Amino acid sequence: MKLLREFRLGDAIENVIVDRKDGIWTGYFDENPLGLREFSDTGDLLYDFKNSSGHDIFDLYAMHLDLRGDIWIYPHTDFYLARISNRVAEIIIERCPVEGANAILVGGNHIAFFGSYDGDGVFLFDFRSREGLLVELTVGGKPVERPLIATRGETAALLCQNSIYSVTLTNLIHAIKG
Repeated sequence: MKLLREFRLGDAIENVIVDRKDGIWTGYFDENPLGLREFSDTGDLLYDFKNSSGHDIFDLYAMHLDLRGDIWIYPHTDFYLARISNRVAEIIIERCPVEGANAILVGGNHIAFFGSYDGDGVFLFDFRSREGLLVELTVGGKPVERPLIATRGETAALLCQNSIYSVTLTNLIHAIKG
């Protein structure tokens, strides 16, 4: 392997996503005023959420890249949900039904919030009906506790006790519909 280039994105980085156009989306935590930024593969700043949208982010809890290439963000302290499409931000939910989720998975008319301040389940929310339901993730009949989660498209990968599991948004929707 050969290093092609290196550059600094700052400190207190919570999330990093590389999009289809090689944009490097970087979300910050710990009340870092940088909030959310996109950089080129050479380290040039391409997008700054606060300057572009007028909204503050002090701690980006979760970020997701959907199948269309849109970036979704879920920041503390307000816990709103925003979509960034072609570098234009839109607030989709002013106040999410879940506080403290550590990952989100968005597709079609649904969003899954993984974890919360109240527990480790997955809250599946329907954008159309504005209703949701809590789903418990289990492995071998036992609840999954505090997994590390990465999402992209309509799939989440969960690292639990040295094993990696995959769950899709479709699987979650079917699980609640029975």
